[in-house]
Amino acid sequence: MTELSQGRVNADGSEFVDLRCTFQTAALEEPPAGTMGDDDRYVLVELPLPWPKKIDQHPSLPSFAMRGRLLAIAPNEPTELATVICYDRPPGAFRSFERREARVDPADLDQVFQDLQRDDFSRFDADTADAAAGSTTDHVIDVLVCTHGSRDRCCGQFGARLFMDLTDRQAHGEWDSRVRVWRTSHIGGHRFAPTAMTFPDAMGWAWLDIDSLAGITDRTLDIHIAAEMARGSGGVAGKAAQVADVRGFAHHGWAWLDAPRSATVVSDGDREIVTLESTLGVGTIELRHGEPIPVPTCGEKTSTKSTRQLEVVSETW
Repeated sequence: MTELSQGRVNADGSEFVDLRCTFQTAALEEPPAGTMGDDDRYVLVELPLPWPKKIDQHPSLPSFAMRGRLLAIAPNEPTELATVICYDRPPGAFRSFERREARVDPADLDQVFQDLQRDDFSRFDADTADAAAGSTTDHVIDVLVCTHGSRDRCCGQFGARLFMDLTDRQAHGEWDSRVRVWRTSHIGGHRFAPTAMTFPDAMGWAWLDIDSLAGITDRTLDIHIAAEMARGSGGVAGKAAQVADVRGFAHHGWAWLDAPRSATVVSDGDREIVTLESTLGVGTIELRHGEPIPVPTCGEKTSTKSTRQLEVVSETW
């Protein structure tokens, strides 16, 4: 993403340093792999903008602790009903999330959340439940572009611009009809903005632009470029497992995201040995804990947080 380059100068000839977190992270050369976080359930709730900085403080969201990750999605057009999408990770080796969807009266949202707590899907359309064994070409692809500007200005600026580019392409019929694009609340990793998640594979992506995201949704993007942009899948638990899973993606290509797979992590001092098992093969990835690097905060020259890197020492397949 050329816009993230730091090679600008001030009027007096001194180097210009952009303190937005995405520019700082690009300059630090932090790899995105392993930064996605994970969960067994993602609940997407259509809520009109503006959103508070912390989305769980939105008055339409439940006050009780819900299982899974709640994300707001913005309505793409005025409507009296709210879309609620529930993505569940099926048990066993991970392949993709199962989708259920409903259109409900906003006044009923609290009851819907209570139903979800009990795994009561009676309000959800039966024909929107995607079989976990089904191909990703058989069902809807949801693209969640983080535009949560009240949380982070990089997402508010670069994410919103990406979303506008996407909707412009859609308006001109230049987008896969299976793909739905949503503005979403904070998904984590705003230092990699513009960032997005795709479902049902729950993959997180860093430093996107319109063409790379198009290549991700139709799986034509060069696999080496895609692997460099991959943050990991929310269906794969833990940083080490996600880093290794991205190596599996780089090795096997796009078919890796459709293959049932599991990861076993064994810690050995400053190293993590990850064994990946999938229908495409078995791999062993050896990772080493590197030096910590700063986690930038937008607009600040110094950081109070840091993250240790996991460096790939070897991999065998």
